Amino acid sequence: MSTNNERDTKFLGFAKLLYEELARNVVASDKGLSDVEAFKQEQHTIIAQRAYDLEKEIKSERIELLEQLVHDYKVFCNLQFYSAVNISGDDYLNSWKQDRDNLKLRANSLLNE
Repeated sequence: MSTNNERDTKFLGFAKLLYEELARNVVASDKGLSDVEAFKQEQHTIIAQRAYDLEKEIKSERIELLEQLVHDYKVFCNLQFYSAVNISGDDYLNSWKQDRDNLKLRANSLLNE
């Protein structure tokens, strides 16, 4: 067994759900002993589907983070502009904070779906 704590725990919730789904499939399967290969294929399909879902979720989170980074960079550039031309950036900064908070709320709602 691994001694890397993060490796052991990072996807533990995912692993528990996958195990429960595989166990339900064992109970619900109408495959007999003669259909061992068909049953294995069902189990493999479940694992493949959940791995796909996990990958999709990770990509979605990365896209949100990239969108946030791009947004923050644009804000930084605009604040630099305001500083360079000696214009108060307070209104822009408040708008940026509101946009950031809205993006966080949207990201959290996507993660909780």
